[in-house]
Parts: sequence; C-alpha cells; structure tokens
Amino acid sequence: MYVRVIAATNKNIQLKSQEGTFRSDLFYRLNVLTLSLPPLRARIADIPLLVKHFITKSGKWVKVGQDLPEQLQKQEWLGNVRELKSTIDYMLTICDGNKIEWKDIPQDRFQKSSLSNEQDYPIPASLLEIDEYLFMLEAIKDCNDNGKPTSRQFISMASRENGHYLSPQQVRRRFDTLEIHGFITKGRGRTGTKITSPRAEYLQILKLHAH
Repeated sequence: MYVRVIAATNKNIQLKSQEGTFRSDLFYRLNVLTLSLPPLRARIADIPLLVKHFITKSGKWVKVGQDLPEQLQKQEWLGNVRELKSTIDYMLTICDGNKIEWKDIPQDRFQKSSLSNEQDYPIPASLLEIDEYLFMLEAIKDCNDNGKPTSRQFISMASRENGHYLSPQQVRRRFDTLEIHGFITKGRGRTGTKITSPRAEYLQILKLHAH
C-alpha cells in the first residue's frame, strides 16, 4: 500500500531543523517535492482568467464589465484566491441583468492591511529577494530569542540548507540595507546582529508579498 503525504507550512522548516526544533529526519522525508505558491497579489495577471473560470463554474451566463478586471487587480487580496472567488460569487448573486460590474461590490467588502503604509518600507523587486530577506530576518530573530550571536558566516551557512545559498558578501550587503532602514543593528562578538522593534511589522509586509 502506498501513502502520499501533502504538507504545508508558512515556517522556515530548514532553519527550525538546524536549530533542533523540528526533526531533521522528518523534514527530509517530507521534502521530496517542494511547490512554492505565490500569493494572488504577486500574480495579478491571473485575475481576469480566474474571474472567467469562477463564472464558468457557476453555470451562469454573464458578461464582465470592461473596467472590472483592472479594478480587481488594484486590490490587496489578503485572502488570496478564496477572497476573489467569494467576491465573484457575491457579484453573481446581486448583479442586475447579465453583467457583473465594479459598482456591484460594496467598497468595505475587501480586506485591508492594518499595517503602516508600505511605502515606508523597502520591498524587494523579486520573490527570490523577498524570500532571502524573510529568511535572514527570521534567522536573526531565532538567534536573538535563543541568546545566540548572529554572524554573516552563520546566515551564509544556514542559507545553504535553505535552498538558495548566500555568500558572506551577499549577506553583508543585505545586512547593510536592513541596517540603513533601521530593522537591525550590527554588532560584533557575543552581541552579534540584533533585530530592532520595527522588524515585526516589516516581516508581516514581506510575508504579504511572499509565497
């Protein structure tokens, strides 16, 4: 008999495994095929296709207002595809005639981020960079929480197990960027690099943009 296990997480299991808070043998048994799923806001070009798909599945014959796809692409979609489907289902229920339009959606329906203006924070240009910054900040936080110093060499070695290797020079450049924006303070010896108070909010913003 064969068993297929599908597991999902929003934690950095590689780092947890290295720290001993997650069984490494279990991680390697599970980590046969890894799928990265970017959030809907990172693939807004899919929204028109998803809208048509949801309408087709509903069995209703309705048209889509000309400006609707563009308006939908401007939303945050914190609830990802489920939130989009719920919105389309709502529009199909209350629309007049055979067309769904932007006016059919109450403006307070969409989830809004409670975080500060994202313009105050540097958002990396690619998903790969976002993953790298997330990994680094979480690694620094875990070291701080456990009373361990954080060095460029430690982050570099941990990144090798994380699947996207960063050299000590690359780590240093990213440390410089994070320090400039006040998210870390760099130290030497036993103190090492430490997370600052705005870190929690910045991590949430990065996660909104990550997979």
